[in-house]
Amino acid sequence: MPIIFVLMLVACAGTVYGAYLMKREKERRVADLIHALEAEQQQPGEAAAATAPGRLGGLSRFLPANMIAGYEQKLLWVGRPYGLDAAQFVAIKVAAALTLPLLISVMTLFRLGPEGVFMMMITGFAGFIGPDVWLNARVGRRRQLVAEEMPLFADLIATAVSAGLPLTEAVRRVAADAPGLVAREFLRAVQEMAAGKPRAQAWRDLIDRVPGEDLRVIVNAIMQAEQYGTSVAEIIRYQIQQIRLFKQQEAQRIAQQTTVKMRVPMLLLILLPFMVLLLGPALLQIAQLF
Repeated sequence: MPIIFVLMLVACAGTVYGAYLMKREKERRVADLIHALEAEQQQPGEAAAATAPGRLGGLSRFLPANMIAGYEQKLLWVGRPYGLDAAQFVAIKVAAALTLPLLISVMTLFRLGPEGVFMMMITGFAGFIGPDVWLNARVGRRRQLVAEEMPLFADLIATAVSAGLPLTEAVRRVAADAPGLVAREFLRAVQEMAAGKPRAQAWRDLIDRVPGEDLRVIVNAIMQAEQYGTSVAEIIRYQIQQIRLFKQQEAQRIAQQTTVKMRVPMLLLILLPFMVLLLGPALLQIAQLF
C-alpha cells in the first residue's frame, strides 16, 4: 500500500509540473515573439536568429536535440494542432504516462494486487506512446492527401500557366476551383509572397511544412524554372509524368510481389483440399482392400 501512495504522489507531482512547464513555455513564446517584433523593427535580418534560442527554451533544453527536431518537424507537418511545440508535446506524453496509472488506482480504490500494478504499468506505457501514435497517424494522413491531390493540382496549374496566367494568379484560380490540402498550402505560399516574403523562401517554407515527396519535387521544379527562366508549365508536366510513371512501376512491382505471395495460400487452401477430395475416396478403398 505505501508503494501505491508513492506512485500516486509522483503522478500528481509530474502532472502539475508538466502543466507548469507548458504554461511557462507559452509565456516564453509570447515574450520571444514580442522581442522578435522589436528586433525586426531595428534589425530585420537578425530577427530570426533572435527567436531561435527562445523557441528551444523551457523543457526543450533537457531533451535530446534529435528528439526535439523530430517532433518539431512532425508538428509542423500536421499544422501545429492546438499550437503545440515539441516541449509541450513531450510534456503531454509524460503527463499522460503518469495520470493514467493514477486513474487506474483511483478506480480500484487503491486495492491493487500484482495484476493491478501490471495494469498500471501497461496504461502508463500506453499513455506515453499514445500521443506518438496519434501524431504519426496524422502525418500519414497528410502524406496520403498530398499524394492523392498533387498530380491533379499540378496539372491544373500547368494548364492555367499555359493559358497565359502568372504562376501566383494560376495558384489562386486553381485553389478556388479545386480546394484541398495542397491547394490551401500553395495559396498560403503565394499569399506570403504577396505580403513581402521572398519567393524562394516562401517555396522552401512550403516544402518544410507539407510532407510528401511529390510536392517537394514539383516545388523544386518551379523554383528551378523561375531561377533559370524556363517554362513553368513544361517542367511541371514533365515532373508529373515522371511521378505517374514511378507510381505505375511501383504498382506493377507490388502486383508481381502479390502474385508470388499468393502461391503458398493457394497451395494450402485450394490445391491441397482439392487433392484430398480427389484422392481421398481412392485411398479409402485401397485401405479397405488391405
